[in-house]
Amino acid sequence: MMLGQTYDFRNQTPSSNTGIPNANLSLPSTASRESKINVGSPAPSSAPKSVVLESLTEGETVTSSQPEFFGKGPPGETVTIEVHSQNPITGNVTVPEDGSWSFTVPTGLSPGAHSITITWKDTTGITRSLTRNFIVQASDGPAFEATPSQTLAPGATPVATPEATPTVTPEATFTPEPVPTPSEAPVPITGNLTPTLLFSMLGVLITVFSVFVWKTAET
Repeated sequence: MMLGQTYDFRNQTPSSNTGIPNANLSLPSTASRESKINVGSPAPSSAPKSVVLESLTEGETVTSSQPEFFGKGPPGETVTIEVHSQNPITGNVTVPEDGSWSFTVPTGLSPGAHSITITWKDTTGITRSLTRNFIVQASDGPAFEATPSQTLAPGATPVATPEATPTVTPEATFTPEPVPTPSEAPVPITGNLTPTLLFSMLGVLITVFSVFVWKTAET
């Protein structure tokens, strides 16, 4: 059976099993077994006309101190990369034939804010540049490891040592007494005269008694 031809199977003898006429589907001896359908070759992907940075967005936070930057560009184009940091890093990459370029920072970047600028020349010879800011995240690991000061002997039972509790000693606070102003000076209180009168009368009696004894002694 060949495509484009007309066949009539109505006059064929039915099959004894299914009742469907038998058909001879063998190919002619001169026919080739290759496909006659031509789908054509895939269209080549268009190469980018400008350099782009795909691995980083504006203000993105990266977790590596040596991040890798990559993107696309015209094959053969030279891309100058500069990382603005405490110690600036500069490098050049040439876009390969597949149009994908990449650049890895050779030295570790300190945690904090940084920026990257890529520079290239477009097809008209004009120098183009692209700058993006990014943040290097500090490591979450411990800054140091503690060294044990004592090793427990085999079979020994560890004993917990209570920690000392700091005692707070209250400090004395001196509160100055208010000094009265002249207008607020206290009025002196008059003393009680009863003890004074008693002592005065006692002194008079002693004097009278002394005179009486003296007069008696003379007589």
